[in-house]
Amino acid sequence: MNKKIIFLMITLLLLTLSCSLFNSSSPAPAALSTSGVSAELAATMTVLAETAPEVGLAPAPQATQPGIAATQPSFDATQPSFDATQPSFDSEVPPLDTTFSLEGEPIPDERVYEAKLALAGLGYEVCLNEYLDTTPFYTAQAAYAVSQFQAANGLTVSGSLDPATWAVLFGSNPQPAPQDRLVEYPAQESLSLSSYGATDMAVINGTVWAFPESFGFIEAFNPSASEIYQGIYSLSMLPGEEYYQPFALTTDGTLLWVAFQGDDAILQAYDVAAASSVEGILRPVLPQSIHFDATYIYGLAFDGKRLWASVEDPTGVSLVSINPAKEEVEVYPLQMENFPAAVAYDPNSVLIWVPVSGVFGDQAILSVNPRNGEAGEILGACGSQVVFDGTLLWVVKIDRLVGVDPASGEARAVVDLGGPTPIRTITFDGERLWLLNGDTGVILIVELR
Repeated sequence: MNKKIIFLMITLLLLTLSCSLFNSSSPAPAALSTSGVSAELAATMTVLAETAPEVGLAPAPQATQPGIAATQPSFDATQPSFDATQPSFDSEVPPLDTTFSLEGEPIPDERVYEAKLALAGLGYEVCLNEYLDTTPFYTAQAAYAVSQFQAANGLTVSGSLDPATWAVLFGSNPQPAPQDRLVEYPAQESLSLSSYGATDMAVINGTVWAFPESFGFIEAFNPSASEIYQGIYSLSMLPGEEYYQPFALTTDGTLLWVAFQGDDAILQAYDVAAASSVEGILRPVLPQSIHFDATYIYGLAFDGKRLWASVEDPTGVSLVSINPAKEEVEVYPLQMENFPAAVAYDPNSVLIWVPVSGVFGDQAILSVNPRNGEAGEILGACGSQVVFDGTLLWVVKIDRLVGVDPASGEARAVVDLGGPTPIRTITFDGERLWLLNGDTGVILIVELR
């Protein structure tokens, strides 16, 4: 006899015995009728014998758990279940009964934070992430994002979060931020300074000058030369002066300008063209160093005539303008809660761009008039550092660089860094962007020309 038929007959016999035991409803267990079982089995065998040649037998099904009757009660689909129409949690946002604007004293309000979350979710630039603005204040950056949202949704562009804007933002069909097609530039690893612990860098004629962790030294690297490492140089001091750790670095195209940290901040210039790798010394150019009544100095930038930097003293953080020729220092206090790590000069619009926080919005990019130090408009993009390449202002974000047109505030280009990357400093040499990874010491190069 076919093995499949025998297997199935045995299976059916076991199931029949199980059903008889399970379905017994008498007070005392009833004895099984052997003749009844034999009759059922015989009937089953007859049916199998008659139908097998015609339809064939499929492979035996997987054995079910023994003792479970096929006629046991199953889940009744008609029994009362969760009523999808019953009242559920009301997720509708209540209407706004006020208007938030930049007028008057900023007051924290959780509804502002809710609006920032909603705008960020739609792709508008509100500087809202784990490192940036999460405070419920209506900042200049929030007003910029609201203006962009109003323009994209056919609303009156006022920059104020009013009831009409709120209703559309939390309505059924708010429009996301327009996505412009950006020019993409790749970032390439050039060399690693991890063994030297670089803290800042500047580039002159293709040579990278970087601070090691050792006090009073600077190292030179040329990625295009056969010998990449160009040597280490001591930053010599003027007689009677004591320099401490170099803290910031920039160039005017010829000289290296170095800011030192100490009892006060000191600025000195060095001529790299006169450097001798044999001697290993860079000598100061200024007959007298420029001193600041400050502890820290960051973000050195050159505007063609003057140096700009952000300094910190006991009264707060200020933007300073330095005229090396006249040894003049002008101080412009800014309402900042953070310490800008970079300052960029835009000769096209004659503006200084500074990443700031506080009333402007965390790491909003603020424009400053270099003639009088007055704060102007924000860029619209957020970031920790900035550099100008002659056309675009490059803004350092957590995982990418964005090239922004300063005139319009619109993004034009992007560099994907492949994930969160702590860029310590960024500089431009006329053709390339140079970026220093503060964790790994790896220098990335972005070819723009």
